[in-house]
Amino acid sequence: MTPRPSALRIGVFALVGLALLAAAVVVVFGVQAFKPSDRAVMQFSGSVYGLQVGSPVVFRGVRVGRVQSIDVTHDGGRFAVPVVAQFDRDQLRAIRGPGEGDAVADLVQQGLSAQLATHSLLTGQLYVDLDLRTGGQAAQRNPQG
Repeated sequence: MTPRPSALRIGVFALVGLALLAAAVVVVFGVQAFKPSDRAVMQFSGSVYGLQVGSPVVFRGVRVGRVQSIDVTHDGGRFAVPVVAQFDRDQLRAIRGPGEGDAVADLVQQGLSAQLATHSLLTGQLYVDLDLRTGGQAAQRNPQG
């Protein structure tokens, strides 16, 4: 006759398994997975070689998001590279200041634009540098993005 496992042992085993699963989710996805975020699409016309999914998106030296996806599109003889970024909503609202509404749209109206900058000369990695710039081509907000 084999001994039956007690209900307490099974319960403890299940709780330890759930705790390990929760810890794995936090390690893999980080605490950022639980923070509210906004997305925006930035269009680049030149090469984005060196930019990777997960690269930082920085506003004046402060990391406010990360690159979520990079694609290439063809539109009437021209190529564009749409880069989707995921922003920390709290960081964007801190930059914009108090107010209601879409923080990304408000910042674009104020002159927010993106450009690529070198993250590492040794590896050639790039990051997205955001700033409020005057002059140059105005940023366009994609209503579907």
